[in-house]
Amino acid sequence: MRFFILLSTTGLILTMGVWMAVGQESGRRESSLSQKKLPEFFQKLGLDEKQQAKLAQIHEEHALYLRNQLAIVEQHKQLRNAALMDVLSEEQKQRLREHAPQDYLETIERDPAGPPNPRLREFEKAIRKLVLEHYPEAIIKLEGNTISVEWNTMPFMIHTRMFNAKWWQRPGVEIGPQGAGFRNRMQSGIVGEIEFCPGQYGGMAASQTFDKHYYKDQLMLPRSETLDAYLNVRLKFPDDAPKEFLDRFSDLMYRFDQHVPKE
Repeated sequence: MRFFILLSTTGLILTMGVWMAVGQESGRRESSLSQKKLPEFFQKLGLDEKQQAKLAQIHEEHALYLRNQLAIVEQHKQLRNAALMDVLSEEQKQRLREHAPQDYLETIERDPAGPPNPRLREFEKAIRKLVLEHYPEAIIKLEGNTISVEWNTMPFMIHTRMFNAKWWQRPGVEIGPQGAGFRNRMQSGIVGEIEFCPGQYGGMAASQTFDKHYYKDQLMLPRSETLDAYLNVRLKFPDDAPKEFLDRFSDLMYRFDQHVPKE
């Protein structure tokens, strides 16, 4: 019996090793292919225009899915790192720096967003005041040009609707707000990210609200001619979120130039 368990475990480890190797090799091939022009590559295969269009669509959807997954992995790393540093005392943090491998320290202590932008201090205070009125235990952070808001969240499996209005079959994981009553919490959650961006927005997206089934995902892109800048705002909230908060939050976003000084 022990021999059978050992053999089964060994087989599972070997299978996982082969699967990871194949996945890494596939990733390298896909990266090399993505650097080429797809139409030229498809023509070499002798595909007609209909086949080329179909494969280009599949390639685009798959690339979008991979980008979403990488972003989610990076977000989970940041959440893990922040949680770890919050738990440790200053003495324990010093021990961590003395004994942990350098590559591990770089992932724990790096600040990809950079130091807080001092121009956003007053805007961050206005956001903090509004959020804490409705979510007293929310966490509000200013990192670089981004202000984040978070309270009562969890990972959700979300199916994404593609540009052709079809649903992407493989769901992705997104951090979203919980509804009231979940895990015995009386108040629903909230997730927000407000990025200050110089210049003019050049993307195709427009201000709108997406239905993620478990919660709403609102996109806002307010612009200020005075500052020659705009905000990229994502606010995730459940159906029972306070309407007063949503209205005041939206109003604050579209008046952000009243809280951000000129350079």
